[in-house]
Amino acid sequence: MPISIEDLKAKLDLTIDDQKRTNALIVQGKDEEALEYLLQKLQIRRLAEHPSDQKLKISSIHKLLADVYKQKRNFEAAFFHLEKHLAFSDENSVTRQSSQVMLKMEEAQKEMRKYQSENEKLRARIKENRHIEEKTLRKLKKAIETVEVGVTIIDTNNKIIFTNPAEAKMHGFLVEEVIGKPSSIFGRPRARRKMKKSEFKRPNTWLRETINVRKDGSMFPVQLISSAVTDFDGTPIGMVTVCEDITKRKNAEKQLRKKNKELAHMLSYLEKLNNEKNELMGIVSHDLKNPLTSILGIVDLLKTYNIDDFSPKEIEQYLAEIEIHSERMVDLVTNLLDVNRLESGKMQFNLTCFDLNQIVNDLINQYQPRAQIKSIQFNYPYSLSEKIWAYGDHKATIQVLDNLISNAIKFSPSHKKIHIRLDKKNGTVRFQVKDEGQGLTKQDMDGLFVKFSRLSATPTGNEHSTGLGLSIARKLVDGMNCRIWAESKGKNKGATFYVEFPRLNCE
Repeated sequence: MPISIEDLKAKLDLTIDDQKRTNALIVQGKDEEALEYLLQKLQIRRLAEHPSDQKLKISSIHKLLADVYKQKRNFEAAFFHLEKHLAFSDENSVTRQSSQVMLKMEEAQKEMRKYQSENEKLRARIKENRHIEEKTLRKLKKAIETVEVGVTIIDTNNKIIFTNPAEAKMHGFLVEEVIGKPSSIFGRPRARRKMKKSEFKRPNTWLRETINVRKDGSMFPVQLISSAVTDFDGTPIGMVTVCEDITKRKNAEKQLRKKNKELAHMLSYLEKLNNEKNELMGIVSHDLKNPLTSILGIVDLLKTYNIDDFSPKEIEQYLAEIEIHSERMVDLVTNLLDVNRLESGKMQFNLTCFDLNQIVNDLINQYQPRAQIKSIQFNYPYSLSEKIWAYGDHKATIQVLDNLISNAIKFSPSHKKIHIRLDKKNGTVRFQVKDEGQGLTKQDMDGLFVKFSRLSATPTGNEHSTGLGLSIARKLVDGMNCRIWAESKGKNKGATFYVEFPRLNCE
């Protein structure tokens, strides 16, 4: 279909003034081919878009069209002429445009050279920093590989991605044996577990002590210091753990605890000795000084006056007091010597068979006068002819039973009874003495056989007590491999003391 001039105008955006000249052209059938070809060329080859060139475009196209229709020139030659004409027809416009383009190009080149220079400097800095980082990493790796503590890095799947020789050697492995293995390879079987995801998010270091296991199954204590490893945005990518074998430290701590315990025991023992010293000084000052003062008083009295001035009864009374005070001092000295021998291990025990009934009868006869003073009766059902054998040290047994019978008299009120029995049972013979006195409290029971221990009960006849008798009895009984104990139902309900001897083959 023939193309119209209006279509050509629309395609070329012609101005109103140019339409008059364009309308003068008559498009005939033979010219249709030339105009269609021109439109195709104009669509492919775009001319400059600068506003000052628009009239140039239109006039050149009109001139080209005039050449085509009037001079019948070749269309390809005419179009080449049009392009050439457009390129040089408006020199000022092209020059101005070229200058602006060149200026922009120069500015762009300056900016490009600036950026290139900065890029080169940046590359140099990056290269230098990378070199420093690589050098630092080599030093760090060398340091980690030579330290005596273990260093291990795991990923978030609990796989070991790095370990130093110290860590591997500590657990009896080679480095290559543990790389890629679970971190639990170092833990006890029952304690092996994966690290929780939350543990990779700990903000600070994590210090703990635990027990690790070597390749051969042996266990040893370690101290672990762990810290999460994150990437640039803070996402956890692993964990680094420093492991130290603290076997020597634990052994040292154990020895220190042992020494501290021994020191505390020694300190307690020294405090005990100091208390005993104070008790001893009190006893010596009281139980030696007072009797001596009484004896010296009597002696001074007898020296002041003529002996004929005193009646025989008065002299007998003074001598009895001297005897009592002297016996008290002898008892104290004897007890102190016994304590010293027992505690120093110098006392020797001669274990043999003896008649326990004979010893008890002798002691009852010995204490009968003292019991009669307080109107106390002994209840003992065995005659002297009956043999009741026991195995132990004869002298030590007399000393122990002497103390128990003496105490029963001391702590019994007047007009009471003391019950003594000997019972055979399961290869043993048991001595039992029971009084009807003030009894024992729980506190008394706790310190009953302790040296210098004082009871809540007091002797009912102002008798003397050193606080050493029961402690000596306990040591003597222990030395004979026998047993001694006491029972009481409470205050004012009396007390019963027992000593159990083996019989062996004495009968």
